Amino acid sequence: MDILDFLRKNSRYKSMETEKLKELDVIDFSWNPIDKVVDSITDLKKLREIKFSWCELKEFPLALIKINELEILDLFENEIKVIPLEIANLKNLKSMDLGNNKLTSLPNEIGELESLEWLGVAYNDLTSLADGFKNLKNIKAIEFAANKFEKFPNSICNLETLEWLSLAHNKLKNIPDCVEGMENLKVLNISWNKIETFPNSLLNLKNLEHLLIDTVLINKEIDSIKNLVAQNKNLIIYDEREEVVQL
Repeated sequence: MDILDFLRKNSRYKSMETEKLKELDVIDFSWNPIDKVVDSITDLKKLREIKFSWCELKEFPLALIKINELEILDLFENEIKVIPLEIANLKNLKSMDLGNNKLTSLPNEIGELESLEWLGVAYNDLTSLADGFKNLKNIKAIEFAANKFEKFPNSICNLETLEWLSLAHNKLKNIPDCVEGMENLKVLNISWNKIETFPNSLLNLKNLEHLLIDTVLINKEIDSIKNLVAQNKNLIIYDEREEVVQL
């Protein structure tokens, strides 16, 4: 594996020359303020992984849309407000981190990322999700912590391949019955929300192994939670501090 690694602000890149880098399959420009990702980056035909975290990017680099073989895209901690509709072109993308940006919505076209397995969108300003998310047929993990969801995004309810989901630090008031469609879910974090009633739909998540919920809800619904654990001997309950709850 050839890796171009410009970590920890070794230099301040304002443009990138790629003529001599065509054998690279991984590029890491993290911690380098970048004004523009030049179109010539598409000449890197073997590129599989790109990291642009902490780069002060104001816009999604459109040049990346043309890198058809891209599998891992890291845009964590930037100032991106919009994800382009052309994101659907990245048919081989398996992992995408959009955490710590300024996103208020995500395009329906993300649902066309048929190879996507991991999606991180923590610490943004999302309030809802497009219906297209229900088409993520290979998704295994989604990180939606620290957004502004007041309602559970129903478009992810029937993701049968989903194993890990975090909606911690939102404003959820309830969990809908449709979550039972996530039949392979193993980890669910709904702590730091405003949920007042125990979601009985969790009783149908037979593969659930780790559930993180608020202490207030645990104390209020202790009988329901004990019933859940009784039905699922492999389940461990954690409070919002991620400490194991002894029932």
